[in-house]
Amino acid sequence: MINTNKGKNTMVTLHQKSLNDIEAYNKLREEELILKAAKSSGATESEMLYGSLFVTFTPGFVNVLAQNLKEVLEKMLDNTTVKMYNTTNNEYAYDFI
Repeated sequence: MINTNKGKNTMVTLHQKSLNDIEAYNKLREEELILKAAKSSGATESEMLYGSLFVTFTPGFVNVLAQNLKEVLEKMLDNTTVKMYNTTNNEYAYDFI
C-alpha cells in the first residue's frame, strides 16, 4: 500500500521507477530479438556488448550473410540506422544509431 501522507512525490517516484523498469525490460527484449536474428541469419557466435552486436559467421558467403543480417536488423528496428563494420575475415560489428 502507498503512503499518501508523503504527497505527490511518492507517486511520481513510483511511476518513474515503473517506467524505468519497463524501459529496461524493453531493452533486454530488444537485445534478445537482435541475438535471435543474428543466429537465424547464419551467425555461429553473437553477443551484445555496450549496445553493439558482434557476430562471427562460418567461412563461405560471409559478406552475403553479413549484409542480409544488416537488412533484417534495419527492418526489425524501426527508426534505427544500422552501421556494419567488418572487424576481421569472418567477424562483423553492428552499431545501432
